[in-house]
Amino acid sequence: MGNLGNRIGNALWSPVGNLIAGFPAAYQFASSSSDSPTLSSLTINAAGDELTAAYTGAVADYEDITLTASGGAVTATASSGAGTANHVFSLSRVVYAWETVTATGDTFTDEEVTGGAEFETLTLPDTFPVTLRRNDTEYSIAETGADWLADHTGATHYLSESGDDTTGDGTSGTPWRTISKAIAEATALDRVSMSPGIYAAPGSVTKSLAFLAPSGGVFIGAFDDLSTAQIDPAADAVRWNVDNIGGVLWAGLVRRDGTNVAGVKATAWSPVSADGTAYQNLGIMAIQAAGSSANVALGTAESLPDLVAADAVYMWKQDSTTNLTFPTGVGAYIGPGIIIANYHASAALLCTGTGTVVLDGCEVYGSAGQTVWCQDSGTLISFDTRVAGSPEDNIDYQDTAIGVEVGVTSCWPGSALADNASTCHEDSKVLRVGGTYRGGSRTVHDVHDSHAYVFSCSIGDPLFEDKDCLLNGSSITSPETVQLDYGDITFLDTFAQGDLTNTVFDGEATITNTELADPWPY
Repeated sequence: MGNLGNRIGNALWSPVGNLIAGFPAAYQFASSSSDSPTLSSLTINAAGDELTAAYTGAVADYEDITLTASGGAVTATASSGAGTANHVFSLSRVVYAWETVTATGDTFTDEEVTGGAEFETLTLPDTFPVTLRRNDTEYSIAETGADWLADHTGATHYLSESGDDTTGDGTSGTPWRTISKAIAEATALDRVSMSPGIYAAPGSVTKSLAFLAPSGGVFIGAFDDLSTAQIDPAADAVRWNVDNIGGVLWAGLVRRDGTNVAGVKATAWSPVSADGTAYQNLGIMAIQAAGSSANVALGTAESLPDLVAADAVYMWKQDSTTNLTFPTGVGAYIGPGIIIANYHASAALLCTGTGTVVLDGCEVYGSAGQTVWCQDSGTLISFDTRVAGSPEDNIDYQDTAIGVEVGVTSCWPGSALADNASTCHEDSKVLRVGGTYRGGSRTVHDVHDSHAYVFSCSIGDPLFEDKDCLLNGSSITSPETVQLDYGDITFLDTFAQGDLTNTVFDGEATITNTELADPWPY
C-alpha cells in the first residue's frame, strides 16, 4: 500500500494506528512535531476518481479544518493553532497509488509513491458493516478484523493452563485457568489473553469480550493428545484405528502442527461412512466412523502414531456438550491462533441474539449440527477464518441475520442434499468476498427471501448428491424471492468429478452477475 511517509517542514507524516473509527488504519496518516509547523493547506493528488476525507485532532493544534475533494484531489486547509501538532487525515475512498503530495505554508518536496492498483468503492442494495470495493483484478473489503478489536479498550485479563481460578487474579503473573472465570470477572469490551493450551468451552458468553492468543496454540473444547490411546492401522492401510480410552467417544481430529490438509487443519465425525471413504480417497482428512473406535484418515501418507509422538495432533470428544454461544446483545472478537472444536448438538459457535461477533483468523470445526450458526438478528463478520467438519452446514445464517465472510475457507461439510459450505435462509443477508468454499453437495446455497452477494470467490468440488457447484438460489415456497449478486467467481473441479452444475437458480430468483470490467449496477 502507498504511504505518506514524507516531511512537511519539520513535521514527519507517517502511518498511525486506527485513530478514526470506520476508516482502515492503513490509510490514516499523522504528523507530530514539537515546533508547531504552519500548514495552511495539504493537497493529495490521487490517480483516478474523486476522494472523500475526514479529519481528527486536538482543536489546539489546527483550527477551522476544511477538507474538500475535487477531481481526484483531497485538499485540507487549516489555520494554525497553538500547541504540538498532531493531525490525522483519513481517506474513506481507498486508493493504492499516490501520485503527488503537496503542501503550502512549509517547505515540502513532492514525491511519487506507488503501491498497487486503485480501488473503486461500491454500494449495495443492502447495508453491511464493511466497505466493498474493486479494482481491475479483484473485489475486496477495506476493513480488517483489527478495526473491531480496537473497540475493546478495557482491561486485559490473562489465562493459562497453569493458572488457577481461586488463587489467580487474572494478571499476567497470576492468571486464571478458565474462560468461564474470565467472563465472570471481566467487564464488557475487556480483552482475554490466553497462553497456549486447552480451555473448556464456556457455553454462554454473557459479555462482549475480545479473546486473543498472542502466541497461538489455543484450543477451545474437550481434547485429548492420544498419548495413551491404542492406535492401529486399519485394514486398508490408509486409515488408523483409535481405540476407546476409558469410555471416551471420539468426534474429530485436528492438526496442531499448523499443517493444512486440503485447506483446513481438522476434520470431524461424518454420519455416513461413505463420506469418509470419499474424502479419504481424495487426500482429505476424514473420520469414517466415530465413537469408541474411530477410523481416522489423515489425508496424507503420514503415520498417526508418529504424529502423536510428535505432539502434532489432538482428537476432540463426543462428550463435549458445551460450545460458544453469544446471546442477545452480546458480541465478541475471536482472534488468530484460536481453534474451536466440539460436538455440540446445535453448533460449535452459535450467535443467537443482536450482537456482532467477529472471527479474525481463528478456526472452527465440528459439532453434531452446523459448525457456525448465526440466528435471529445477529451479525457475524469473519476474516480469514477456516471452518470445516459439519455433518450438515459449515456456516448457516437464519432469520434476519447479517453475515460478512472475507477470505473465509469453508470446506468438507456433510453429504446430504441439504449440506453446504455456506448458506443463508429466511430474510438473512450475507456478503462473501475472496473466500474458498469446497465440498458438500451444493457448496454455496441461499434460499427463501435471503439476499446474497458473492465476489472473487473460489467455489466447487462438491462430492455428493446432486453436485450443484455454486449458488443454488431457490425460493422454496412461493412467493419468496431470493436475491443473488455475484462476480469474479472461479469454479473448482479439483478432483475431475465432471458433470458439475456451476449455477442453479429457480424462476423466482433475482440474479445479477457483475464482472470486474462491468459497470456497477447500483
